[in-house]
Amino acid sequence: MTKEQVLMSLGYPPTHRTASTDLDTWVYWYTRWKTYNVMFNEAGTVEAITGRAPTVGVAVAPPTPLPTATPAKRGKGK
Repeated sequence: MTKEQVLMSLGYPPTHRTASTDLDTWVYWYTRWKTYNVMFNEAGTVEAITGRAPTVGVAVAPPTPLPTATPAKRGKGK
């Protein structure tokens, strides 16, 4: 990914951790306490991601369908 593509997918990194998008390492927050780094090479494309980055493309099992209700049989009234 290019720097522009990272900006489109993750947004701008917080300026107090990444002063400029011209830097080769951008710091993003994963949770309130954990960060991860997106590192770029000289060509401006992602070279590595270190730390606890969000997982992308993880297969998730489809939800189990709820059983369908069958209408109760009604007896003949008197």
